[in-house]
Amino acid sequence: MRLFKNIFALLLTGVMTVNMGCGMHNETSRKIICKERDEVEADVEAYLEEKYGKAFVVAVTDNPNHIYSSYAASAYAADDESKEIFSATITYADEENYSVTDDYFMYSISDDLELWFTELVDPYIDCDFKVFWQTSPMDLPSDYKECKTAEDFLELSPTASYYGLRFLIVLPSSAIDSGIDIMTDTIAEVLLAKQIRSQITTIVYADDVVYDQIKSKSDERYFWIHGYRNIFCTTTIRSDFSLCEAELQKAGFWTLDDETYHKNILNDN
Repeated sequence: MRLFKNIFALLLTGVMTVNMGCGMHNETSRKIICKERDEVEADVEAYLEEKYGKAFVVAVTDNPNHIYSSYAASAYAADDESKEIFSATITYADEENYSVTDDYFMYSISDDLELWFTELVDPYIDCDFKVFWQTSPMDLPSDYKECKTAEDFLELSPTASYYGLRFLIVLPSSAIDSGIDIMTDTIAEVLLAKQIRSQITTIVYADDVVYDQIKSKSDERYFWIHGYRNIFCTTTIRSDFSLCEAELQKAGFWTLDDETYHKNILNDN
């Protein structure tokens, strides 16, 4: 019995020590910075305007992460008619000082990236085509923090860690049997030779009327979402510079009979 009491006393002492240690740790934990939504949005707007030299519209999109005193926000450039959304995160060190990460840089150089890619693929495509840069779920790593232009980005890419560069190639319906998988793989091999990790998707909508109506990424997305018949393929240059080759796939309402498809999807009378 005495031995049991001694063991119990030792265990109790240990528990009390752990609890006291936890209490001491809590007292020294970092201070939580709580900000009103409009304060956070104003700070993010100020940061983005200073960084990119233009105005932005910002909205806090979730509850604060109290562990890190950080807030996630969505934003778009005030001069962007399409209001394309990008993300930003602000983290407060104290009441006055904060840091912000954002992925607007890729949006800011997207037109130049499209021009660069258009010139690169032109020798390998035997018909009219359209090119669109696509957003990536991958955040731009700190390797690129000094980049200011598309040229900076492309020059750094062979040795940096980013592999989220994505492009969409849209071809007219006449190219539906032209072997777009072979063409897409060929373009990927050109990029691989340049050590540019990326993902290239080529799509052909089967209906003649679609191609001319696609003037933006949102236009193309409309026809995809509404089930217009198409074939597509994707080639990926992975982070380790290995190649995942294209496979032809079908999407849209191919299973509908032509009469129903033309009536319900193309709205033909």
